[in-house]
Amino acid sequence: MHMQSVCPIDATSAETALNPQRRFLLQHIGFDKTIVRAEGHSLIDQQGNRYLDALAQYGAVPFGHNPAFLWDALLEIRATAQPGFVQPLLNTGAETLARKLVSMLPGMAHVSFVSTGAEATEVAIKLARARTARRKIITVERGFHGKTNAALCATANPRYREPFLVDGEHFMTLPFGDLQALEQQLKLKSTAAFIIESVQGEGGMRVQPAGYLLAAQKLCRRYGTLLVLDEVQTGLGRTGTMFGHQQHGELQPDVVLLAKALGGGLVPLGAVVCTEDAWTDDFGMFHSSTFANSHLTTTLGLAVIEALEANDGSLLRQIQRRGSMLRDGLDQLAQRYPTVIAAIHGQGLMQGIELRAWSGASSYFNAHASQAGYAVPMVAGYLLNKQHVLTAPTFNTSNVLRVQPSLTITEAEVATILRALDAAMALIANEDFAELFSAMVPILPTSSQRALPQRRPKPWPRAHNTTTGKPRRFAFLMHPTDDQALFDILPEAVKQQGKAAKGPWVNWLNSWTSRMRETVPVFHVENFQSRTGAVAEGWLIATPMTPNQMIRMGAEARKQLMASYIAEARKLEVDIVGLGAFTSVITQGGASLTDCGLNLTTGNSLTAVASAESLLYQAARTHRVQQESFAVVGAAGSVGRLAAFHLAHRGAGRLYLVGNATNQKASTALKAVAGEILLSIVQHPGSQSLMAETLRRVGAMSNARWCAQPASEAEYATLYNEVAALCSSHGIACPIVVTTDVAEGVRDARFVITATSAGRSFITPDVFMQGAVVCDVARPLDVANRMAGVRDDLRVYEGGLMRLPSNVRFGELNVLGYPDGINLACLSETIVLALDGATGHHSIGNRIDYAQALRIHQTARQHGFNALLGPHMAGTAVHESPLARVAATP
Repeated sequence: MHMQSVCPIDATSAETALNPQRRFLLQHIGFDKTIVRAEGHSLIDQQGNRYLDALAQYGAVPFGHNPAFLWDALLEIRATAQPGFVQPLLNTGAETLARKLVSMLPGMAHVSFVSTGAEATEVAIKLARARTARRKIITVERGFHGKTNAALCATANPRYREPFLVDGEHFMTLPFGDLQALEQQLKLKSTAAFIIESVQGEGGMRVQPAGYLLAAQKLCRRYGTLLVLDEVQTGLGRTGTMFGHQQHGELQPDVVLLAKALGGGLVPLGAVVCTEDAWTDDFGMFHSSTFANSHLTTTLGLAVIEALEANDGSLLRQIQRRGSMLRDGLDQLAQRYPTVIAAIHGQGLMQGIELRAWSGASSYFNAHASQAGYAVPMVAGYLLNKQHVLTAPTFNTSNVLRVQPSLTITEAEVATILRALDAAMALIANEDFAELFSAMVPILPTSSQRALPQRRPKPWPRAHNTTTGKPRRFAFLMHPTDDQALFDILPEAVKQQGKAAKGPWVNWLNSWTSRMRETVPVFHVENFQSRTGAVAEGWLIATPMTPNQMIRMGAEARKQLMASYIAEARKLEVDIVGLGAFTSVITQGGASLTDCGLNLTTGNSLTAVASAESLLYQAARTHRVQQESFAVVGAAGSVGRLAAFHLAHRGAGRLYLVGNATNQKASTALKAVAGEILLSIVQHPGSQSLMAETLRRVGAMSNARWCAQPASEAEYATLYNEVAALCSSHGIACPIVVTTDVAEGVRDARFVITATSAGRSFITPDVFMQGAVVCDVARPLDVANRMAGVRDDLRVYEGGLMRLPSNVRFGELNVLGYPDGINLACLSETIVLALDGATGHHSIGNRIDYAQALRIHQTARQHGFNALLGPHMAGTAVHESPLARVAATP
């Protein structure tokens, strides 16, 4: 036998006429197996690999696959030419099974056959409304009752309902185990039915609290509501008794729903069993279903029940023993791996392993997978591919792995399941995620190296807020800025596989996020204390999408992505939201989000001023700032514009503003920025900068026309043209030059800031002058990846960084790989505004008020944030790992 390989490069290429979305999900977790044979408790794929089925097809295969006695019953029907089904005439199979079911459930009188559990729920709702003349249906949180229209309303998961505009007006979900809430609703006497499972299958295998069902039955009787027990998964031996509710005392429900196991794994069959009082003439007259009274399916259903009752119920006693063995083994696993397993839930052969959330402290990817609900599917992928055991998550609780084997499972097979689970839990406990994830992204040759001990982030110091009683809350929206940063979010054990792993993993992630764009919190900052004693609490909210993917998204997809980000922030009840990287770019500097109901900042004010400060510091170390030329690439953008303002007001001798040559409006936009800067200097007549002196010499300072504030970009551009013309007439070089040619714009500038939103590294080293200093503020970085060994005379470093009040880390990765106590200025601005109790929007749009930016910078300094003043990275390739080489402030 050999393992079926998993190709993550182009998951959408697999052609299928059968639900491509489902195929996409299966392929990404290594579940895309074509099963060609099934026998007993084994599934065999095209390559001959044999898998132990610990899922039993969600409980629908009670006796394993292709049980001989059920096939014998089918062949008998064929051999004797019995009818498959006849309508509207009578058939003995349906009549016999109906009488059998009624006899097994005390107080029951009638049966209505269905094909599926969802159909059973629909029938129960019709029954209840016909009997009570009431509309309301009550269920319990995490309950699962099917995916047809009314069943969806009863299923406590809005994700299944919202896309289909299902009207759930008369449906209500109550908290798990809350009798008081139940009585408050029932006493209104508007509820037709209370639908509940004795063990919530898709809700994480949660068993109803002791005494709850009996008490609920009394309340239903008191207030005239039908009690409907959903036994679709728990019925027919699954929990160790014939029906799950039999483990909760002398219950006598009004309606019992059966399906799944009733068909023996060969045919779809369900049943709604009810009391005489629950039945109505109207229901009997007007409800029907073509295949409901099938002789063939009901004959098999009767054989299923006879097998469970055979030998005085010996199989039920065996289920109890196997269930105890499985539960004992799972409990031992929970004791052995307390950092991995939060709890074990379930009854009999219906068990669930609740995994603890994976922390973003060591890997943002792991935190994202855990919060977004695909950590458990990944574990199931490992179990299938490496341990050859089939399991699956529960649908309504994403952090629970279901273990639900056939009722005929052997002791040896239970032991095999437990060994496989032990192997998976051990990998998680040891953080060997390279092996755990190897089914999704196989790396050849597979690394046998275990994960090395990781350097753990320093714990956040406990802090007391001396200014307010409750910390202000912030959320920072982020994502990887390029493929290297995408790879860096992965667990350490995966990254240890080196270059061989990067390509396949980046392909897998890019393929996954082509459809799955969840935004979830990946790191929690419990308390961040400033130098003033103020305290903030915050979250990093992320999606594993890169700028290249965001650029290719359509407008509606971008809108949905940002709506998802904001929804997550709103759940956390934050006071302010910071837009990081391209979340600012794709929202026009936050302008498209200003009506979201939350306070926003792009962080661009602090990013721009901190970057300009670092470059000015570098210039002042060896040169006179007023004698030097500076260039800003991306000057028409929000950060570039503010950086240009700050350079001009801090005395830059000459300023080159560089824009995008592919943008037809770039030249006008650049001239408008230049006009704004020049006007701001004119309006500060006391300035002693060289730029101010030039304006005095050409008469701009005394020109009355400059007293009026321009109303449009075109008017600002006109002001710049006038100054340029005045300078030319006086034979003086204009203090600001605009161009859309990068090479022209930077060739005469010793100090350069690059701040574009190109989404890629595009500036090559040959365009810079000898000995230039380049502050790269873009995310991802603008400067080309070919720096090492090409221009050792250049000094290129990452800008837009701040030194924080203390040496803290936001997890092991620290956002983008920064050292302790250093991080993004945009994140810092978000924290500063939270610490300061700021309200309203800040740093929004492309034309941020320079005075506002200076105020934010001053506030940051008061709280202990300082610009990182130009770490030296001479002769190094920016793309390799610049963030890890950030030097201390000189």
